[in-house]
Formats: sequence, structure tokens, C-alpha cells
Amino acid sequence: MIMSYGGRMNGAFVVLLCMVSCIIHVAESSHCSANNLPDGFVYDATLDSCYYFMYLATGTWFEADGVCSRMNSQLVAIETAAEQTFIWNKITADGQTSKMYWTGGNNLDAQWRWNRLGATSLNSVGYTNWNVGEPNVVYPEYCLELSTGGGWNDLSCELERNFICEYNH
Repeated sequence: MIMSYGGRMNGAFVVLLCMVSCIIHVAESSHCSANNLPDGFVYDATLDSCYYFMYLATGTWFEADGVCSRMNSQLVAIETAAEQTFIWNKITADGQTSKMYWTGGNNLDAQWRWNRLGATSLNSVGYTNWNVGEPNVVYPEYCLELSTGGGWNDLSCELERNFICEYNH
């Protein structure tokens, strides 16, 4: 796995691995809640969910998915307007709106779904926040990013983005 920080390959990958391994140790032995929060995760009581915002490193969609998996989480599935609002408000409060983030949305099996193959269809969830004209599914745009304005965009999974993990309950 290759992750980059600031567009350069340097010691940041080692730092990321250390950060992830430290979080993994906590996440594997914890249930995520307001009183029992894995290191680095934030909790939203309304949604009863925990999130990890990876601001310091980027990776392809597949690399980001792997990092989240090792933290006992998965790339975020934004299934409601309330969840979208919480996530965007957190990104805004942290001053990170100029970055783009991988979510768990993908079209890898010819249908937009959250996370892995065979997972929940975006259409069955009932909430989407696509930017105007999206998804345009221009080959090979099979992964869903949260773009700088908070809307969704389909994009090549091989591009590097920051990402958001959602803790598995």
C-alpha cells in the first residue's frame, strides 16, 4: 500500500502506519460509543456513529478502504441528510473544506452501492447528494468522493484523496 502526504512520498507513510496501528489496538477491543471512543474517532450521538477523518494522508480508494478495514471500520456510507450535515460540519469546523474525501460509495459492480460488492444500493437508501451532472460515470469513474463543496462526485478509484472511516458497530 502506498499512501502519500502533501503529494510527496516520505516518512508520512510510516507515521500513518503508526497512527493506524495505534488506533487498531484500541478499535479491536472497543465498542464505539460516547463513553468508549477509539483514539482519533469522533462520536455523533444523534447518529450513534463514530467517524475517523483522515486529514493527514491520502490514498487511492482501495488503499483508503484497507486502512479503514484495519481500524475495524469502513469507508463512510452517507445514508441520510443528517449524516451528510454532521460530516460536512465537522470538515468545515476543522478547516478542511479544500480537500476531497473518499467515501464507501462505488459502482464497481455496475450499480452505485455503499462499501463492498453486494452492499446496500444508493437507490434503496433513498438519500443522495450528487453534484449537478453527477454521476456521469465517465470510464473509469467508479468511486464516490465527497468534493470540496460537500456534494458527491464519481471519480477514478486510482486517484488519491483524503478519506473518512465509519466505525463498525
